[in-house]
Amino acid sequence: ESKIITAKGKEMCVVVNVKCTQYNGISYGVSSFYDITAKQKSLNEWERVFDSVHDYIFVIDNNFTILKANKAFKNIHYLENKEVIGKKCYELIDGTYELCKDCVALKPIKSKKNHVDEWRDPKTNQYFLVSVSPLVDETGTVKSFVHVAKDISGLKYIEKNLKSSLNTQSNLISIVSHELRTPLTAIKGGIDLIERDYHANLN
Repeated sequence: ESKIITAKGKEMCVVVNVKCTQYNGISYGVSSFYDITAKQKSLNEWERVFDSVHDYIFVIDNNFTILKANKAFKNIHYLENKEVIGKKCYELIDGTYELCKDCVALKPIKSKKNHVDEWRDPKTNQYFLVSVSPLVDETGTVKSFVHVAKDISGLKYIEKNLKSSLNTQSNLISIVSHELRTPLTAIKGGIDLIERDYHANLN
């Protein structure tokens, strides 16, 4: 692929094919150009959409090699595009040379079906809701998978506080109930004594 400027000053994106051949003992180079300007423009627009999403998006192949990543994913790792593409996902995410523990991608890679799960980053203690979807090519073959990871750490914090609040409320109800039962038990005991005395006097 290359960019050229036409005689009218218009920039074009083209695919250049060069074939070498011989005729009468003389070598020739035959070039052909295919205009992909419209296709490239469409790809650039998609790239802008891809990068405008704040969730972390990246695409891996069956060997966990990163094929593409959006701006948010690259920024969280403080890396440029050339430092991300071609790397194994676990190298960047977990900083290791082996699959992450509880890897979310394992199930969809084996089943070729969509999968959604929660995942906690052990390094930052952040929680993510991760969806992994297979990408099917024109032949119906699954060769890559798109990951979308949404940071739900704030929601998990709210959930934790809510559970703590509910536990506190439950404990408070138990204490109040106990405190109410204690004097009632004493009162009931007193009434029973009075009734026994009353019946004794009658007899």
